[in-house]
Amino acid sequence: MTKIWSDFKNRIIYSALGFIFHGFTVVLPLLWYGGKGEQSAGLALIVDFPLFLLAKVIPFLDQFIYTSRIGAMLYFSIVGTFLYAGAGWAIGHFQDKKKI
Repeated sequence: MTKIWSDFKNRIIYSALGFIFHGFTVVLPLLWYGGKGEQSAGLALIVDFPLFLLAKVIPFLDQFIYTSRIGAMLYFSIVGTFLYAGAGWAIGHFQDKKKI
């Protein structure tokens, strides 16, 4: 276990920070307001802008988001959290590579 932690420490920390950031900035307000209102929609647009662009490119996602509030909440909550966790993982990876 300590070998894994020492090898992937930066990746795990930055991934957790991305996960927490997205959880507090998008997921909690989205769940709090129930996907209604401009409070959650405006914040999701700013923070999850790459997901909006992805939905515009893939027609099924675009239809899924705009026809179902639950679908939109699941999409932005789950996929957005993985997006930020993956971005944190990549930042930690490049920081580890820079040390070598």
